[in-house]
Amino acid sequence: MKDKLVKSRHSGENRSPGNLNRLKTLDSGFCRNDKTRTKETFYKTIMNRFLFIAISILIGFFIFSAPAPAEAQVVNPPRLSLTLQMSGLINPVHITHAGDESGRLFVVEQPGRIRIVRNGVLEAIPFLDIGNRVLSGGEQGLLSVSFPPGFTQKGYFYVNYTRNLPPPPAIPDGATIVARYFVTLGNPDVADPNSEQILLTIAQPFANHNGGQLAFSPTDGFIYIGMGDGGSGCDPLNNAQNLNDLPNNQKLLGKLLRIDVESPVPPPGIPPYNIPPGNPILNGVRSEIWALGLRNPFRFSFDRLTGDLYIGDVGQNAFEEINFQPSTSTGGENYGWNIMEGLHLSNASSGCQPPCFFLPQGCSPAGLTLPVVEYDHGQGTAVIGGFVYRGADFPRMQGIYFYGDLSSGQIWGLRNDGLQWQNTLLLVSPHLVSTFGEDEVGNLYLADISTGGIHILADQVFSDVPFTHFAHRHINALFNGSVTGGCIDDNPATPENEALYCPNDSTTREQMAAFIVRGVDGVEPTLCNGNRFSDVTAGSPFCAHIERAAVLGVTLGFTDGTFRPLDIVTREQMAAFLVRAVDGIEPVTCNGNRFLDVNVGNIFCPHIERLALLGFARGYPDGTFKPRLSVTRAEMAVFLGRTFLGLP
Repeated sequence: MKDKLVKSRHSGENRSPGNLNRLKTLDSGFCRNDKTRTKETFYKTIMNRFLFIAISILIGFFIFSAPAPAEAQVVNPPRLSLTLQMSGLINPVHITHAGDESGRLFVVEQPGRIRIVRNGVLEAIPFLDIGNRVLSGGEQGLLSVSFPPGFTQKGYFYVNYTRNLPPPPAIPDGATIVARYFVTLGNPDVADPNSEQILLTIAQPFANHNGGQLAFSPTDGFIYIGMGDGGSGCDPLNNAQNLNDLPNNQKLLGKLLRIDVESPVPPPGIPPYNIPPGNPILNGVRSEIWALGLRNPFRFSFDRLTGDLYIGDVGQNAFEEINFQPSTSTGGENYGWNIMEGLHLSNASSGCQPPCFFLPQGCSPAGLTLPVVEYDHGQGTAVIGGFVYRGADFPRMQGIYFYGDLSSGQIWGLRNDGLQWQNTLLLVSPHLVSTFGEDEVGNLYLADISTGGIHILADQVFSDVPFTHFAHRHINALFNGSVTGGCIDDNPATPENEALYCPNDSTTREQMAAFIVRGVDGVEPTLCNGNRFSDVTAGSPFCAHIERAAVLGVTLGFTDGTFRPLDIVTREQMAAFLVRAVDGIEPVTCNGNRFLDVNVGNIFCPHIERLALLGFARGYPDGTFKPRLSVTRAEMAVFLGRTFLGLP
């Protein structure tokens, strides 16, 4: 293993520039056989993990006569990894935050509970438990929670669930309920299950295709509600395209709704919300409907930066799709179902025959808003919409919309470069992906409904630095800042595209020079005379870095005129390098009382104490600094991240 920072064939840069009952969930809408929808169990989804490839080959043989057009690939995509953050949840179907700077994650469990995760720990007491009024199983259950802007002051939030009422109710069991709940006084971690205010009730003719997503737009402040087409298969009641009034609000099925739940409602307060004046007029009426033509928009999300809307709409028998709505939209989009499935007329791809099929002119995509990306059932059978990454830790993930598939575990990245959509398969995971989620700072998460685990998405730049590594954040930041390109691996067994950092290797003096010069200057030096130190010639790979470090006053070399580039850097030498780089002058003050093993007789005492004063060195728990200990590349990354990037 050559511990170098140049011409790494892996980085491609020089670095300048669990039981059966738990599995009986979310079954019918995500499996594709709608004819037996109400009798399916999640077991079929698990079996899809093993059978979907074989089935899709048959589908492809009978349906497709030509290969799908090649997609543009995401440029410089992240090396996506998933790391388990917590477990012990029961059927997690939604992950979100309250926007209240508490750092809490809220995870919705399908049976009717909302759980709090704080600092990676699942709290024992649920935030809300309404299991006694939730009809759970298949695609039914408590499906999402959404917190309004200013939640801390308002103290209430909204949920979407399918209701469970003893017979005979006014509306059959399984109706969609959108309701407001309040936090208990004096305890922000527990909500009052008896505080329910029902805002909207929508009858569901079948058990599947309930949609279930609630989300506030970051641009207009209204709440959006995703409604499935009412279920069964092929939308037999034509709900997705219907704009005529129907009993019990069934007109709203197969639609994306937008309502104002935060403004005062004028008397008589029925319905208990306002219709935004900017909602589109459809069929001569301005109503709750913002967009139509959706089959089962189980998960949609807004880009927190731009306000753009991404909708993952679960397909029928052949195609899954992602729809896009820009923040400038005035609504009224028709996303095509049940006329279309993906980019294809549904009567051709799915075996469905929508009403237009029987008209003389037949069916046409004219006037419809088609998806920006689709995939067939050779790649998965139930799309799970995700989020656009807007966090700070992984620049290569920035601006990418991450979405996945329940049955295949595949995760893709989607991005528009201003000219075209780019779509890349990033990871084939072993998970049954039920939802993605986002925390306050923009980290993205994924839930596995079969294991109850929550995993964080990360860009694992180097294969030997997993997300759990103590220095992963610092190492990735140095890579993104062009301070390091990793190490060169001479092992022929290492895959060609495998990027390594070698975090446990010791740091050499020439590498230290390169790290610091790149951190200070921000560019790669090119000038090398080969006459500054007797053992650093013009042919030395780090000659330019070493000589530039000398010009900056970072290194003085040894008294015999050498630099000793391959010597291992000790912690006291590192302190000298860093202090000189930051201050530009040689420190002189040394009290000898900062660390037990650094006294006034140590020639590097001023540097070590100055480094500690700057907050870049904290020493060991036993009060020592261990000045003669060698510095690993991982430790060096931490020191450099603190010094140049302001990382903790």
